[in-house]
Amino acid sequence: MMDDSCSLSSDFSCDSFLGGRVRLYQPRKGYRAGIDAVFLSACVQPSAGQSILDVGAGVGTASILLLIRAAEKLPFSVCALEKEKILSELSEKNALLNNVSEFLTSVSSDLNKSPPEINQKSFDQVMTNPPFFEGTMISPHALKAKANHPSSVSFEAWIDFCIKRLKSFGTLTLIIPPQRLPSFLKMCEGRLGDLHIYPLWQRTETPAKRLLIQGVKDRKTPLKLLSGLVLHETDRAFTSEAHDVLWEGKSLILR
Repeated sequence: MMDDSCSLSSDFSCDSFLGGRVRLYQPRKGYRAGIDAVFLSACVQPSAGQSILDVGAGVGTASILLLIRAAEKLPFSVCALEKEKILSELSEKNALLNNVSEFLTSVSSDLNKSPPEINQKSFDQVMTNPPFFEGTMISPHALKAKANHPSSVSFEAWIDFCIKRLKSFGTLTLIIPPQRLPSFLKMCEGRLGDLHIYPLWQRTETPAKRLLIQGVKDRKTPLKLLSGLVLHETDRAFTSEAHDVLWEGKSLILR
């Protein structure tokens, strides 16, 4: 939802999330945060004192939504890692706008060249919405193309990075399209277990287009496929369950 109560320049919009509880600057053209970030954030259950890494954080959407939704669990810290400098700078502005800058650190870096405060640290939790563009047509907007198409880091390398950044028995939470599941499961072998998979169904009796997944490093507990959530009614309106997550800030408990 567009919000005129905050302003930057005409190249950026200020949009409302969680029914207006959160406002975020983002580019008007190119990459723009959508419901994937909201659902990703809703699955992360922080504890006081924990450190959380958001890999591919964009303008900080999932990070800031988490800090607002789970404010009663503060203090915990979130590090928002984003390759594109303009998006990383926006995440800093968004943290200030939503009064959570004390708890969020924005880092602009490629995964292959992450600074010591990232690659020499282990986190209690990692969350990520990896690039997954599968087509041959690249978006005409550079930022959107870069967000959707992993030009320098493969999906497997992305997941490897996320797992490596976890403490033993730390939790990884991610959202991916179903076609990425085989590659993801292969990357988890002997490293990440107790996997809980939560499909987001477009409508009843239609295929899921997104999977929310949560796993624990160094656990060997078998995988669980959960019932998931239906996003839309037959008239394209959001279901009450989806509305509660998207507008009311309800958590999704995957374990």
